[in-house]
Amino acid sequence: MGCTNPEYPLGVDIKNNSGLTIEHTQYSFVATRPGRSTNLIMGYGMASDGYRNNDKILLPGQSHGVCLGLPRFNEHVEDPFQLQWSIDFVRPLFREP
Repeated sequence: MGCTNPEYPLGVDIKNNSGLTIEHTQYSFVATRPGRSTNLIMGYGMASDGYRNNDKILLPGQSHGVCLGLPRFNEHVEDPFQLQWSIDFVRPLFREP
């Protein structure tokens, strides 16, 4: 996903590969320095500044892309784009059949 607005540089694509409808998706970012394992994003778990919710309803096979702002960090980060970014967890909430 190409996020061109500098205010919202983090791109996330959510795809529903299940046979059920997704009502809501929760996920959390991790940002580490290359060769290190410490997450630099402020907070932990659902209190993390990297924790996100997406209420886009996705039917089976649908996808949704979103551009997001940078989270706050625990320490000074000169260039966030030199960090290694990943998603710690993804939790889809499915519609009752």
